[in-house]
Order: sequence, then structure tokens, then C-alpha cells
Amino acid sequence: MDQQLHQHWFSLIAPLFPENAELISSSASKDFKVFASWLLNNDPQQPDKRSRIIEVEVPPEAIEQYQAKSLQRKTSDDQKFVLQVQKFLSGFNPEHDSPPGERAPEVKMLICQSVLDS
Repeated sequence: MDQQLHQHWFSLIAPLFPENAELISSSASKDFKVFASWLLNNDPQQPDKRSRIIEVEVPPEAIEQYQAKSLQRKTSDDQKFVLQVQKFLSGFNPEHDSPPGERAPEVKMLICQSVLDS
């Protein structure tokens, strides 16, 4: 994936997550992926308990179609991308019942071209 586009999309969605969120991404693959989780700070027995892990993914096909668009359409798609992540996060429950020491469950959010074209 193009490093500049990766940084652009990352900068759009990073501020949408809680301030203490840990965001991990890589531009080494052909898709766009960001993994996010944060400390829940709600269980004195598990002070290091993290939220469920959110994986935001844009597949290569959607990236290719985005890159072929005009600047105006890209700006519109960027706004739709941000709105979809905001909508997802507004209904997201970070809680889980995983036992101490186990990795938190993952929740995948796929941003496909049909989402951007809507």
C-alpha cells in the first residue's frame, strides 16, 4: 500500500479512538489495517485489562478504486470513511469476559468500496 495514503487514512481515524488507545498499523501489505485497543481501567483485579481489539480494514480492491478517483471523490470517500468508523465506535462495547492473561477478542470492521460509494 502507498505509504502516503496509509498515513493519510491513519491520521483521519486515529483521533476517533479514545485518547489512551494503542493503534498499530503496517503499510507493508496491500490492504490498510489498523488494530486498536485501550486499557479499560474498570477492574481492580485486572488493572492491565484491555478492550476488545478493533481491526479496521480496507481491502486492496477498495484502495485501487479510491486511488483512481478524482480529488473531490477522494475527499467525499474520506468523509464517509470517518463517518463509518465514528458510527462503529459509537455502538462499540469494549467490554469482554476473557480470563486474565488471555488475549482480548477481536472485532473486525471492513470498509469495502460499497461503503464508500453509499
